[in-house]
Amino acid sequence: MTGNRTSTHRTNRTNTSFTAEQDLSSIYKELNVEIDRSIATAIGIEFDKEESLKKKVNLINKDSLVIRRSLSLSNLSSIISKLNRLEAQRDNFALNYLVLAKKKGIKKSDLTNQLIEDFANQKLECFILIGDDYEKYVLNVDRYRVLMDDGNAFLDKTTPITLIDIFDEILRQKIRLSKNFVSKLLKNWQIETTDKNGNRELYPRNIIDVIQGFVEYGDVKKPCYLINGDWYIFDDVYSDILNKEYEELYNFKIKLATALKKNKNLDKPAANEAAYNEELKKEKDIIVSHTALYQNVEIADAIFWDASTLYLMHNKGTFNGIGARDLLNQILTAAECLQNNRTISSTTFLSQYYQTICQTLNISKHPAATKSEFIRLFREKKICFVAGFFRWL
Repeated sequence: MTGNRTSTHRTNRTNTSFTAEQDLSSIYKELNVEIDRSIATAIGIEFDKEESLKKKVNLINKDSLVIRRSLSLSNLSSIISKLNRLEAQRDNFALNYLVLAKKKGIKKSDLTNQLIEDFANQKLECFILIGDDYEKYVLNVDRYRVLMDDGNAFLDKTTPITLIDIFDEILRQKIRLSKNFVSKLLKNWQIETTDKNGNRELYPRNIIDVIQGFVEYGDVKKPCYLINGDWYIFDDVYSDILNKEYEELYNFKIKLATALKKNKNLDKPAANEAAYNEELKKEKDIIVSHTALYQNVEIADAIFWDASTLYLMHNKGTFNGIGARDLLNQILTAAECLQNNRTISSTTFLSQYYQTICQTLNISKHPAATKSEFIRLFREKKICFVAGFFRWL
């Protein structure tokens, strides 16, 4: 999971539904709400007769619940009793699903030690290097540098540095991957980035604070997620709600996906992404754009359209946590790149992108669309990103 914000503080001017703030990737550490008199009365807060019917009460929910109001001991006792009964009821929704692992009795040091052991054994597939924000890490940067604990550059590149890049260089230099070395790499080595003008986009931050992923903890292999240097787990209390929300979303989207696969003949027998793309190339109305990069970004693996919509399809191997994460990052980055360039220099961007696709395919013009037709597709049609997987769990 990645997002545009690592931390934020927001105030809503008007009444806002809690469900409007739901976000699977958000982690709410504090909630400050203002409730009206009817809700306050429902949880046991008492009012004097002379108080206005429009009187509101401020609540702060963090590690404890703070009621910003003077209370008598008897009133406090009544509130606690009602809140206890309320807490015992079934939850109707979850504002967010992640809680700190330490609150569930899992030590941060134990999880970090498991991460160190996994990396020492070159088990990297569950983690990615994202900086502060994955889209910005890919799009807004001209230079990437990994700094060792002595301040010297270990890697210096003009393309996004990945964990695989770091470990490939470690092996190339024949550095022994001991647990002590990996611990030092994670906790003392840093990464920094600068834009084309030399301005810092990402100030030097420890590697462990700019990677994201999960380890499987204990005998039951419980997934624990590293986000911004802290470890989180899914709260089991909300698993039923999450499953229900996923089922509703799946049932809504599956009809659209099935129709699209049939109409565009997308269901191809293929062992991997390369083989699938070769099959797609046989379709006269599909532009295969796999590996055609613009600003280090793959806008789509394949492009096709109907009367109203332009579809940008991205593909990955298996529909699992790792595959979904990588595909989501690819789609979000592509959407950001597309939006930025359409706003600033639409014709130039689309012309260059079309030429890059043709160069990748070793052709001068694509049979599905000329350059002018290609540009018009992006300008006139609604754009829909499509997530594709070859294998299910």
